[in-house]
Amino acid sequence: VWGHVSIACVQSVEMSPIYCIALVQDITSRREMEEKLLLANRELDAFVHTVSHDLRSPLTPIIGYAQFLQEQYSSCLDDSAIEMLREVRCQGERMRDMLEDLLRLATVGGLDCPPVPVSCNQVMQEVLANLAAEMMAKGVSVEVAELPDLHIPRTMCMQIFDNLVGNAIHYAGSGWVEVTGERSGGAVRLSVRDHGPGVPDEEKSRIFELFYRGSAGSKTLGTGIGLATVQKIARHYGGYAWVEDAPGGGSIFNVELMDGGG
Repeated sequence: VWGHVSIACVQSVEMSPIYCIALVQDITSRREMEEKLLLANRELDAFVHTVSHDLRSPLTPIIGYAQFLQEQYSSCLDDSAIEMLREVRCQGERMRDMLEDLLRLATVGGLDCPPVPVSCNQVMQEVLANLAAEMMAKGVSVEVAELPDLHIPRTMCMQIFDNLVGNAIHYAGSGWVEVTGERSGGAVRLSVRDHGPGVPDEEKSRIFELFYRGSAGSKTLGTGIGLATVQKIARHYGGYAWVEDAPGGGSIFNVELMDGGG
């Protein structure tokens, strides 16, 4: 049996206690529901982790053999067969990317916070190095302001920036992307602004849902897991993620989380 006790004391004008009122609540049902929910979440994360790991193994030879046939036997195949092989490889790589994203989503919260803060500026430099080829192809530049340090695992910090900046580069077209951050007490807000077409109002509340891609995402490759991962990280650290219209056009993707080391 679980109970919750709250006590309030009534004092005189001289601040001496006159009497106390105690309230005892039976919260057994609520605690049982919370424990069941925690267990279900752990089982779901374990299931996603297992499935994502196990399903990646058969994808390796599928993608590899399709690539091998394309490179070694293209002269023996007609255009239709070559296109089919290209589609097999493309869909295999898409499934591989989805499984890897699901694996990352399942591991959110499974790492201890580091004893020393992580430099967001250093993490951003790594992310930009990984995205350099796509930035060049899209003709996009990224401006990074001074960012606050964070007491969260480095991999989680990298997931936030990789997903938000990667999305901005992917969907914003040519132009530039701005990355800013600020600390207010124990809360840290990270923001990524693009100068693209923006997010329709009716999609703003759903864009961080798992597998939801919206009208812009339906026209390009992607898994619909990246922003859901960002939201899960933010919630795990006592915050949330949201998108808003930017002045003059485009979107601002914000992530706010509580930093225990602040």
